[in-house]
Amino acid sequence: MLVVFGVSSSIFLFKKTDFFTARQMVQTINYLNYKLAFAQTDNESLAAVGINDRAKSVPVLLYHGIIDRPDGSNILLKDFEEQMFGLKKAGWQTVSIEDFREFMKGGKELPAKSFLLTFDDGRKDSYYPVDPILRALDYRAVMFVDTQHSINLGGNGYYLSPKELTKMLESGHWEIQSHSRKAHSFYPIDKKGNVGTFLGNKFWLQDEERLETDEEFEARIRADLQGSKSDIRNTFGVDIFSFAYPFGDFGRDSINFPDAERVVLAAAQSFYEMSFYQSWTRRTFTSNYPDSSFLIKRIGVRPYWNSNNLLKVLSIAEDKNLPYQDDFTSFNGWNESYGKISIENGSMILYSNPKIGSSVFLDGSYLWEDYIFSSGVQLTKKQTFSLFARFKDTSNYVACVFTLDSVRAEQMMDGKRVLRAEKKVKLLSIGENFEVGIGVRSNTVDCYVSNSIAIKTKIEKLPKNGGVGFELWDLEKEEGSLVVNSVTIEQL
Repeated sequence: MLVVFGVSSSIFLFKKTDFFTARQMVQTINYLNYKLAFAQTDNESLAAVGINDRAKSVPVLLYHGIIDRPDGSNILLKDFEEQMFGLKKAGWQTVSIEDFREFMKGGKELPAKSFLLTFDDGRKDSYYPVDPILRALDYRAVMFVDTQHSINLGGNGYYLSPKELTKMLESGHWEIQSHSRKAHSFYPIDKKGNVGTFLGNKFWLQDEERLETDEEFEARIRADLQGSKSDIRNTFGVDIFSFAYPFGDFGRDSINFPDAERVVLAAAQSFYEMSFYQSWTRRTFTSNYPDSSFLIKRIGVRPYWNSNNLLKVLSIAEDKNLPYQDDFTSFNGWNESYGKISIENGSMILYSNPKIGSSVFLDGSYLWEDYIFSSGVQLTKKQTFSLFARFKDTSNYVACVFTLDSVRAEQMMDGKRVLRAEKKVKLLSIGENFEVGIGVRSNTVDCYVSNSIAIKTKIEKLPKNGGVGFELWDLEKEEGSLVVNSVTIEQL
């Protein structure tokens, strides 16, 4: 028996057998429609990437469900289609998880505008809507699978079954990695019944009316991480070398176990070569570099982003070249680590209040090595501010710190602030416009005021490269701001 489907001006015939399920036939029709739709777009706008252009860093995108009706957290199918078409036309190409691994180890070059496309949970509403788009654009993606639901329980109306995951792998456009066994749920963490994440907290053992011991916590974490890896490898024969933390939680924000992060990361590193998380605070750069740590950052795509929003996020995260200037007529990637900033009227303003200051760094400046970072600034209150250089993340950088009557050279090392040099002299005035700067060459740090060196010092354990940024905090316990009017970075 033949079933006939009309697609645009062509007729496609499918033999009705067990092999072609209704869903698979719909996927095939959707694939042909997407392929035709993309062919009919303005192909003259397709961005060309030079054959010799190589990626210096690679961003990773994260999605969950791709849905038809908005729910406030997942992405609408029409928006996902627009985003993927926009990326393709802008010259962006997906890479495999294996190629990404080799790139991160420094053993493989990738073309410029490469990105890794990832989905969490092993959901049906990720695979079925997305697969036709991947096929039409010759894209590929990684599915991080919750093995308790998809493998051990055989899937259901929400999670993909082993049969579906096998078909997904056979398509050649999908890969599978681990997303834990049981860590994608919340569990009691105290006697009041409050709940917390699997990886971030000790469980409350109701029958014994106590929390887990340190040893029990570690054993549970290791069993889950190892078990999910074995589930996938034994079921599909896939090489499992990466893990995505459910909820992006690796113990950093634990409620009842301060040592959770150390234990979780140690356990994860004993079973996987790299692990993926999504950061809800901007502590470091958006893209991933070959010398990055075991932790791989992902961009959680927001449900309100359209194609232009996503392309803008990727554009400002791309590596910037020296010399570099910013007059703040537009947003060029100054990411808030904490506090509040605004860009308006040709200035960037950092705000502080009695509870918190502000910190910001320039995305895409990670690879800069020897340079002078100069800025025209203005203080509105008696506050302290600093210019960063060789910024790796919020826990590692060097800074020139300025007050109204002193300059200090400080280094942040794994979250610990170390004073390297200080000079007591009246330098600045409230409301006055002035030039300040920081220069780094090899292991030498210079602090500038009005184009003159106020401090020169050597720091032995200075990172080879890193970006730039600002920090502001108050001394008088009242609101104030730092107005940044210009930024210039010159290569040394």
